Amino acid sequence: MRNKNIKVKIEHGHASQRSEDYSSTAYWYQTEPHKKFKSLLPVEERLPREEPKEINSA
Repeated sequence: MRNKNIKVKIEHGHASQRSEDYSSTAYWYQTEPHKKFKSLLPVEERLPREEPKEINSA
């Protein structure tokens, strides 16, 4: 039987004062032949996002 679900929990401390960016990777296996894959996005559109800069109003 194949598993089709995953449950992941992440706790990062009391009051959740931290901000983290997590990503995942998935693998799949297939038999040949297969349909042609869609083109990947350009590298610039696949790069990680930057965190917004915090502005101090002191």
